[in-house]
Order: sequence, then C-alpha cells, then structure tokens
Amino acid sequence: MGACHISFPYGVQLTYLTNSAYSTPNIPGFSGYLRKKGKILKTGPVYEYMGPGPIHAKSALVDDRFSVVGSFNLDPRSLHLDTETMLVIDSEPFNEHLGSVMELWLDASARNESGRAVLPPANPQIPLQKAGIIKTIILRVAQIVLWPINMLV
Repeated sequence: MGACHISFPYGVQLTYLTNSAYSTPNIPGFSGYLRKKGKILKTGPVYEYMGPGPIHAKSALVDDRFSVVGSFNLDPRSLHLDTETMLVIDSEPFNEHLGSVMELWLDASARNESGRAVLPPANPQIPLQKAGIIKTIILRVAQIVLWPINMLV
C-alpha cells in the first residue's frame, strides 16, 4: 500500500485534541479513534489529554476570528446518524478566550506525530499517563468487535 499524503490549500494546518486512552470514558468511541489514528496523524498532530477527567468539548478555532462550538463528534455516527449541530462564532475576543482554554488542555496533553515518538505534556505537573492493562485490553477487543458496526458507536 502506498503512502497517503493529504495536502490542504492555503497553508491550512490541522491540530487535533482528544482524550487519551488513560482519560477517555468512551470505550466504543475511542476504539474507533484508535482504528483511524494512523490516517488522522497524516493530517496533523494529535494531542491526547492526560489531565484529570476527560474533555467533552467539541470546538475548533479557525484563524484568529472564527470559533466553532457544538455537539458534533468526528465519528461516523455523528456524520451519518445523529442530528448534530455546530455554531460558528465570528468574534475575536471569544476566539482568544477559547484558544486560551484549549492551550491549557494542549499543555496537559501528549503530542503524537506521524512517525515520531510520543512527546509528554508540556506541563511538567502532568505526567505521561498510560491506560491500565485491563482498559488497554478492552480497547483492543472493542476495536475488533465493534468494527462491523462502527457507524453506530
């Protein structure tokens, strides 16, 4: 299989922030992410949150002006089955505030890049966390078992 390269126009760069195997409470959803992680990494770095509790935000920043917030998940169920919504906010002050909150989450997240080792969180008070052995096994089994119905999870 050949290498997959995705290029975006106008110098667009994507950065993703999601829960880590350690912090996620959503085994079905996270197992789907693990199946697609390699492809996602080809579009930009993925930060996996290591802080206390999970992140449940669905947000995006577009340049210094536009923010997107809502209920849409980056998964097949949200795309094809659910009625999800997103709100685009044209406000530099709101964008700045949301960006500062996201920076706190990024600082408490491990950085994953295609072909590179995982980098620990920038915040020295947040250690690089791994899921326990039982959770890791459950996630691996869920990747296989849930694959045929991935549009439902």
